[in-house]
Amino acid sequence: MTYILGELVAQPGSQVRGNCLVSLGTSTVSLPMVITHGSAPGPVLAITAGIHGGEYVPMVAARQFVRELDPALMRGTIVVSLQSSPVAFEQRMAFVNPLDGKNLNRSFPGDPQGGPTARLAAWLWENLLARADYYVDCHCGDLPEALDPFTGASPGPDGVLDERARAMADCFDVPRLIVDPLAGSTIRAAALALFTFISITANCCSVRGGRPIVFLGGDGSAFGG
Repeated sequence: MTYILGELVAQPGSQVRGNCLVSLGTSTVSLPMVITHGSAPGPVLAITAGIHGGEYVPMVAARQFVRELDPALMRGTIVVSLQSSPVAFEQRMAFVNPLDGKNLNRSFPGDPQGGPTARLAAWLWENLLARADYYVDCHCGDLPEALDPFTGASPGPDGVLDERARAMADCFDVPRLIVDPLAGSTIRAAALALFTFISITANCCSVRGGRPIVFLGGDGSAFGG
């Protein structure tokens, strides 16, 4: 069965690269995408890089990752947005989309009738995140930042962190997991929609075991777990 994203069509056992045009109301942006569609049916993993346009490390890492995939050996599908906020990237803008000054990672699940950032979030939500069984949002320190590596997750509607999300976080070689119900973030929207997700903020990653967990309350207070 084919996997279709915009005008990109991936047959089983193939990898397709191309761009999806997204109307933001006042302008149109082109998002570079890679679909790696396994030779056998299976779950869908969505990955976003460059939600913040100045976070270059995950954009490079995502490109390296897809080069190593062999769809003939895969079951399921991996869909990667290589550069999810292209205008911010082009204008070297940290944190926000220069089209309206909004933070894309505070805008999910978006609004297809809203401003440029809300429309971009809505397109990513409807076409990538909501179609996936698993989701990884890749980050690093933005232009003025130096961040300690961590994975991020959000509790679900019941206030409890999904064990599958915790297990995904344990696959990455970073020192801590931060659990934060950050409104409008990719992982908060995913948690409320009840599918499995994490956010990874790191310079490089490899497989490892567990790590300390920090829970953030609604007031920003932190406590260990």
